[in-house]
Amino acid sequence: MIVIAAVVEIVLKVLMLADLRRRTADEVRGSTWLWAAGALLNTGGLLPLAYFVVGRRRDRPRGGAPDPRRRDDDHHEVQGLVAKAWRTEAT
Repeated sequence: MIVIAAVVEIVLKVLMLADLRRRTADEVRGSTWLWAAGALLNTGGLLPLAYFVVGRRRDRPRGGAPDPRRRDDDHHEVQGLVAKAWRTEAT
């Protein structure tokens, strides 16, 4: 039972840190650094749950247009630039 609880806590912490990395500071209640530092504590999964319930701002509706400030929205542009670079090298 303890192993299962530990695995659940680790998964929640990884999800929390990944979500923190994708969000801008305006989209998080409080300091992103404090939330991330809290992931180092043994909280029994309570800190990640608190982050998902209280720590994230929900200013835009679900399924809304992508926010141009978000880091994960730029990956399509980067992929396009890499593909273009490969095409120009090949010719």
